[in-house]
Amino acid sequence: LVWHVVAAGAAPAEGGLTKIADGVYSYVDAKNPSPATSFGSNAGIVIGKDGVVVIDTLISAKEAKRFIKDIRVVTERPIKYVINTHDHLDHTLGNSEFVKLGAAIVSQERCKKSIIDNAGTVLQKAKNYGLGDDEMSGTIVVLPSLTFTDRMMIALGDRSVELIYAGPSHTDGSILVLVPDSKMLFAGDVLFTNYHPNMRDGDIEGWVKVLDRIMSMDVAHIIPGHGPLSTKKDVADMKD
Repeated sequence: LVWHVVAAGAAPAEGGLTKIADGVYSYVDAKNPSPATSFGSNAGIVIGKDGVVVIDTLISAKEAKRFIKDIRVVTERPIKYVINTHDHLDHTLGNSEFVKLGAAIVSQERCKKSIIDNAGTVLQKAKNYGLGDDEMSGTIVVLPSLTFTDRMMIALGDRSVELIYAGPSHTDGSILVLVPDSKMLFAGDVLFTNYHPNMRDGDIEGWVKVLDRIMSMDVAHIIPGHGPLSTKKDVADMKD
């Protein structure tokens, strides 16, 4: 019941992004996920007076261009920062298109290390996952230019976005992105809702601790890495 009440306030925006709260938009609950649509990865934006923060960049340059087009339906403010919630290809391989717009890429320091370590194989992995030359045309690996260890705050003039590293979970560099004035959390792939989680790089004991951390936070709406707009009930289900 709670989820339905929250979801009722989330209005689709023209172009594919859903309005979650004032100045917060995201892809959520993609239907029929496939390699060509970033496997249903969610990605979103936070709009402030001074510009836009982007959370994750989808799986390719082509997908990032779609994302940028949808962003421009919502706002023409400059895209200042891109946050990579973790290193996996469906959340980072669109980075290059945002760098072209002048954005700085931000991640936890372990996330950057993982992107570096996998840079030589990630495009081949994309092909192995079913992404052909057309889908991956123009896609290159672009590293974060700014990193942090535990916490970082990005100021947008009239609001802020907080980056939180709560420890190893989905990956050893996965982070949470909090929008305090909206009680909104982008959980990245720390939370999968109505998807079986990708556990390949997971630290299960640490992951449970991070989910407990989310349960203790003052948040009302949670955007998972994959799936619909979620609540703490979904976090509890994920923990179980």
